[in-house]
Amino acid sequence: MLPAGTAWIEMNTAEGPMSNTDFRRAVAYAIDTSKVISTAYDGTVKAANPTGLLPYLSSYISSSTVKKYGFYYSQSLAKKFLEQSGYRGQHLTLEVPIGGTDWISAAGTICQQLAEVGIHVSEKVVSPETRDADIVDGNYDLVIFNADGVGPTPWAYFDNVYQLPLSPKQFSRADTERFVDPAAWALVQHAAATPITDTAVLRPIYAELEADFLQDLPEVPLWYSGAWFQASTTYWEDYPSNTLPRDQFTPMMGPGWLGSTTTVYALAQLRPAKKAR
Repeated sequence: MLPAGTAWIEMNTAEGPMSNTDFRRAVAYAIDTSKVISTAYDGTVKAANPTGLLPYLSSYISSSTVKKYGFYYSQSLAKKFLEQSGYRGQHLTLEVPIGGTDWISAAGTICQQLAEVGIHVSEKVVSPETRDADIVDGNYDLVIFNADGVGPTPWAYFDNVYQLPLSPKQFSRADTERFVDPAAWALVQHAAATPITDTAVLRPIYAELEADFLQDLPEVPLWYSGAWFQASTTYWEDYPSNTLPRDQFTPMMGPGWLGSTTTVYALAQLRPAKKAR
């Protein structure tokens, strides 16, 4: 399926041990995303870039930054960072919503992988309403969550991660991990005030935000949620395909996609089907 969102492990950084950077690194290195994808999705979704940025924003991703700071599956590094974190075996929970069978399956695999490096986490399956309320109130340890925020640049994504100030209830669905980094938030605001055509200014800003993100891991990106796109080729063809590297457009009608990102471009590429001509 075409990538349309970033599924990540979100940790409540206002509470320990999630507040510890080395603990979050341990979680990141402990998860074998390829195994999660094969188990929960039968390979129909793609592993996320460590920055979490969607493929259509790949021109903004600094490959040197990812190479220097990006995480990958390594139980030995997970154990190393866990030892440095001061984690003392506390039992934690990973919340997923009832009805989300893919996330429930993924959570089971993730909990097993975390246990293999010494992190004790169990699934907590709750109603979607309870899950949402727990995120707003900060009443959770870990959750699987979808990153909101799509746009023509990485601004909306990083605004979702770093938005300040925090409130007792985070109704905005932004910075619900409650991570406080005024310097990163200042960069997000700088990007917001810069014309999107001024890439000479924007690219260094986003490269710095990517470096901050990968070093601090306020979120741990895992996979790209699928667009679950279906279309008929009876009358139109040349729909975007995940088998064609040139395709960077996602035919999504959901909020944020139509007009402000790539849906219009995807529709503009359609051609009348040969058999319908």
